[in-house]
Amino acid sequence: MKNHEARYYFGGLPRTKFEILTFVYGIFIVNLYDALTPMFVGASLLIIIIYVVPYLPMFFRGELDLHNLIWLGILISLLNDVFFFFIASLVGTRKLTGTWLNSAIWYYSNWLLPQQTFLGVWDFLFFKLRVYSWMMALSIYARIIFLILARNWRPLKNNDVSQ
Repeated sequence: MKNHEARYYFGGLPRTKFEILTFVYGIFIVNLYDALTPMFVGASLLIIIIYVVPYLPMFFRGELDLHNLIWLGILISLLNDVFFFFIASLVGTRKLTGTWLNSAIWYYSNWLLPQQTFLGVWDFLFFKLRVYSWMMALSIYARIIFLILARNWRPLKNNDVSQ
């Protein structure tokens, strides 16, 4: 009897087209949108939708299920927060304070180390949320833990998702 162990995407470095395109989308496309689009009413809600938009056709064709969609959305949101500084500074849309290195240290110390620094307001259309450094750090670590614990929510390689 053969062992039919499930083979998932995102089990290491991106190797398939699907994995590579997901990382390109999360690191570059989403961050370019986030960096170049001015804040407007409902902007934070829209970016959550943008995280999963490319996967909706696969979801509606039955190639991805709701767990896959949630897992991919969490991954994209994490890539957005982790790589935003690099993309925003590359396109020059965020004012740097001092040197690039000092700005990078400020950004990552406030995104990764819980502090009381006020980072801004997220507008979800129906409500607004004042965001502090400790909230951002907590959400980043919670997403990393979620991606690890819910690793069986990753898309299966045998679901005909493009190789």
